[in-house]
Amino acid sequence: MKRLALLLWLAACSSNPVDVSGDYSIQLTDGSNGCMFSNFTTGATTMDISTTVTQNGTAVSAAVGGIGAVALDALLGSATFVGTLDGDTLSLAITGTHSAGSGGCAYTMNAALDATYANNAISGTVSYTSDTNNSPDCGAITGCVTTQEVAGSRPPK
Repeated sequence: MKRLALLLWLAACSSNPVDVSGDYSIQLTDGSNGCMFSNFTTGATTMDISTTVTQNGTAVSAAVGGIGAVALDALLGSATFVGTLDGDTLSLAITGTHSAGSGGCAYTMNAALDATYANNAISGTVSYTSDTNNSPDCGAITGCVTTQEVAGSRPPK
C-alpha cells in the first residue's frame, strides 16, 4: 500500500504543465486609471486583440499583435509579456524601456499580467505601474496603477 501511495505521489509531482500555447483573441476592459493615461475610459472595451502565446515548460511569452502591439510599444517599448506558468496561473510582465518625464521627473512604465487558464481561455488583469526616479516633480505618477481586465480564448487543441 505504501508503494502504491508513493507511486501516485511521484506521478502527481512529475506531471507536465498545462498547455497554454496558441493564438488567442483577447478582449480588454479598461479599469481604474491611476496613472492618468490619455484616451482611457473606465469600462471601455477593445475587442479582437491577436496574441500569440508560446510555452517551453513553465516559461511562457505572450506576443501582442495589431493595435495592441502599437499601444504597448509606445507606452512600454515592447509588446511581448514574458514570465511563468504555475499550475493554471500565468504571471507575465513587460519591464518598460521607453523613457518619459517632465521637469526633473524621469520614469518608465511596467506592465504585469496575472491570469488564469481554463478550457482554452484566459482571464485576469493587466496592471500598469510607474518606475520613477523619485523626483518630487513626478507627483501623481509616483506609485500610480492603471488596470485592464483581460479575457481571451483560443481554438481548442
